[in-house]
Amino acid sequence: MRLKLLVTHMLAALSAFWLVWFVTNLGFFPLLVLSLVIGWIFANSSWFLVNQAYDQIRDWARLLPEEKRDILTSNSDLTGIAGALNSARDQFTQNLSQLEVDKQKAELILDNMRDGVVLIDPQSHVILVNPAAEKIFERPRKDLISRHLVYSIHSNELGKLIKQVIKKGEEAEAQIDIFLPKELRLRVAALPVFDGDNLSAVLVVFQDITGRHRVDTVRRDFVANVSHELKTPVAGINLLSDSLAKSVGTDEKAAKRFSKKLSREAKQLVQLVSDLLDLSQLETPEIKPIFAQLSLSTTTKKVVSGFTEQAAEKGLSLRTELERGLSKINGNRDQLRLMIRNLIENAIHYTPTGGDILVKTEADGQFVVLEVIDTGIGMPASELGRVFERFYRIDKARSRKTGGTGLGLSIVKHVIDNHDGKIKLVSTIGVGSKFTVLLPARSEAKKPKKKTAPKKTRAKKT
Repeated sequence: MRLKLLVTHMLAALSAFWLVWFVTNLGFFPLLVLSLVIGWIFANSSWFLVNQAYDQIRDWARLLPEEKRDILTSNSDLTGIAGALNSARDQFTQNLSQLEVDKQKAELILDNMRDGVVLIDPQSHVILVNPAAEKIFERPRKDLISRHLVYSIHSNELGKLIKQVIKKGEEAEAQIDIFLPKELRLRVAALPVFDGDNLSAVLVVFQDITGRHRVDTVRRDFVANVSHELKTPVAGINLLSDSLAKSVGTDEKAAKRFSKKLSREAKQLVQLVSDLLDLSQLETPEIKPIFAQLSLSTTTKKVVSGFTEQAAEKGLSLRTELERGLSKINGNRDQLRLMIRNLIENAIHYTPTGGDILVKTEADGQFVVLEVIDTGIGMPASELGRVFERFYRIDKARSRKTGGTGLGLSIVKHVIDNHDGKIKLVSTIGVGSKFTVLLPARSEAKKPKKKTAPKKTRAKKT
């Protein structure tokens, strides 16, 4: 370092000597002394600045890895500094590339998550939103970013959960209900994010469990309804059997009356169990029904024939208008018979004596149509949307009296869904009801044969 400083001093002095020589008329020795002084000042000033910068680079080098720090601090010239700086630049570029790759991976994972992810600051303002969260709340990212999450989602339960996480610094979970833009049940997990000892953000994960919650609710209601429906006939059978045992041998009329009621309750119980088994099979995805090409008119005719006697006993007119030559449908024969049977039973149960029931089939564009029309008691318009629910009855007392289980129309709806069909219901109180089933036609009707000129024949005399 001293040698470099001396060389710099001599070069600066020589430059100053020649410069002053041409500008002034000083003597040789005064000129030499002045040149040395100027050179010394210039050299010291220059090397002071160089050393100051070198010291700053050494301080910065302490932040580098040990192997690169050795390269920088072991060299006293600028060659070592340049090498270390180049190495640091390469390392920085490599780290930057790796960070970009990690960022792309994180964004890919975040964008493809099914659960909604929202990152908020300690003031509950949204910092980050993934596409799943946009889909759950049906709001674009721009409408959520920088806004208060609780105010955007309108949930006091969520606000309490986030406050708890911010206050305690611990993760928390809860199930919340939101009603805008639609009614949803969400499982929410909130996790604190720390920067050192300070809470810097809260990560909120939303899982839509609306469907699962609805299924659980339906299952609980179904079990409760089945228990209630089974309890009534079983209690009746138990009571009637005791009464029958006491009246046998003492009161023959009472015994016959109890026996008749006992038989009716037993039939009701058998019908309920049968409907439950039918509904269970229709709802079991593992049971794959066999579908085949069949005629809806032919199937309907066979089912209706089994109700002729029952309708006559109640004083009802059971008529059919079954169109021939309809396109066949791709269906399961047993399920379709079950559907038709439940529709006719429903009409018989709710049509008073002297009423009329019409069962007809016809074509309607790409559908084959089945209609069951009765002149029964009818239903109010407000109840039409619920009659296909399990165990739903408009008049429970009348349903039990007529032998209905509350499952018939639910079975009908399941069969139609299994056949990709549709059902329509029109009903008026005191006038009657009309059930219209539309099933997709799977093949065109047979074309009529070309008419040929009839042969001339003589009419036989009778």
